[in-house]
Formats: sequence, structure tokens, C-alpha cells
Amino acid sequence: MRSLLTAVILLSLISLSIASSKSTGSGKTYKLLIFQQDADLQCYDTWFTDYDFFDVACLKSIISRGLSFAIIIGSAALKVPQMYNFYKAKSTFGVSSTMLYLDVISFTPSPIYNFLMLHPFFTYGEQIIVLTQNIILIFMMWYYDKTNSTGKSISIALVYAAIVFGLFALPNNLWYAYPLIGAAAATIGRLPQMRDNYLNKHTGTLSAFTFVLNSLGGVARMFTTLNETGDKFIAASQLVGVSVSVVILVQIVMYYAKTKQTLEDRLKKK
Repeated sequence: MRSLLTAVILLSLISLSIASSKSTGSGKTYKLLIFQQDADLQCYDTWFTDYDFFDVACLKSIISRGLSFAIIIGSAALKVPQMYNFYKAKSTFGVSSTMLYLDVISFTPSPIYNFLMLHPFFTYGEQIIVLTQNIILIFMMWYYDKTNSTGKSISIALVYAAIVFGLFALPNNLWYAYPLIGAAAATIGRLPQMRDNYLNKHTGTLSAFTFVLNSLGGVARMFTTLNETGDKFIAASQLVGVSVSVVILVQIVMYYAKTKQTLEDRLKKK
């Protein structure tokens, strides 16, 4: 488990380093990583020369930039509670495998889209971190599922590789569909989990903290996306992701007592 945490933290630090050093596609330059200082805005001078701390344009830029870095750092912890729950229970009990697979699919098109559109890395860096964490959760599911076969795992990995290749190969007149694919996968992936939660009246080893971070991070990312890129396709896909995360979070709260009792009963049986 320590190795997983170390890998996730290192990935977030590397992503943050890249994000702070590159503004590919934005045409913006910054001082001290946060303060935009170019032909459009001179926020560093506005704050430290003119001492105008309430300039609206600069406040918006500084908040957006700061949120982007915070989201990237925070994303390192997003799926760690879920990993811990799997590790502690030595099981993925109560968690839909369909949701885990489609979580990977839902986080795949957006980074590719942002990369192809030359959007600034700091506006989507956390998606790469979360995608990596989702893949780790798949590996953990395979490890704890004694009925899973190596052949099945290899087949799924090859299908995923083909999907990634296909997304990179699509003509640019279809790029607009990438965020829609991600939003559709996120929604469809959550539906089996919502159904299972409703039927079971418990949420198994699902982590509430993960879904809280998902929801808050999604709202913050919508703001930074619209401010930095103005890309409404991406913002709309993020809104869908937030909405379905909130629904599952409500279920976690509703079924908390039954979930706690169910997990305690399973532990006693072991």
C-alpha cells in the first residue's frame, strides 16, 4: 500500500512541475507561478507595484490559476481512500466492476482532447493522475477477485489500448465528441453502482471521501476550464461527472448505518 501512495504522490509532483513550467496553448506567462504577467494582464505589477488587490480581472486569473494547482495536488489523494478501503477489506465488495472499468474510459478521452487542442497542461493535469489511479483500482480488483483470469485481464487491457489508439487517430472534425464520450462513460458507469446501492441498501467498500473530493474538484475545475480555455464542451462533461458523483454521495450518506453494519458482519464471518 505504501508503494501505491508513493507512486501517486510522485505522479502529482511531476504533473505539478510540468504544469508550472508550461502554458502550452494558453499564450500566457506568469511570475511566481500564479501571477499573470503578459500583454493581456500585468497582475504581478497590479499587486506588487500598484498595490491594487481588488482588480477583478487579476483576482479571477489568480484564483483560477491557484485552483488549478490545488486541483492537481488534491487529485493525488482522490482515489487513495478507495484504494485503502479495498486494501483494508482485501475485497472490492459492494463496488461495481462496471463502474471501475467505465471510470477508466471516462477519464481517457478528456486528456487526449486537451492535449490535441493544445490546452494548458495545468487545466487538465489532474485527469492524468486520476486516470492512473483508476487503472490502479482495476489492478487491485483483479488481484482481490480470485475468479478473475489472466486471459480476461489481458483481453481487457488490449481493448483499452485499442480505444486509446482510436481516440488519437480520430480526425480533428470529431474531436468535439471526446468530452461527450467521457461524460457518457461517467454517467453509464455510475448507473450500475447506483442501482446496486439502491437494491442492497448499502454502499459496500465505496469511499465517501473520494466522492466528496470528486464533487468539489469537479466544480472547481469547471470554473478554471471556462476561465482559462472557455471550452464549454469540457465544462459540460465536468458538470455531468459532478452530478452523478453527488447522487452516489447522497446514497453513501443515506445508507451509512446499514453499510457499517454489513461490513462489520462480513468481517466477523471471516
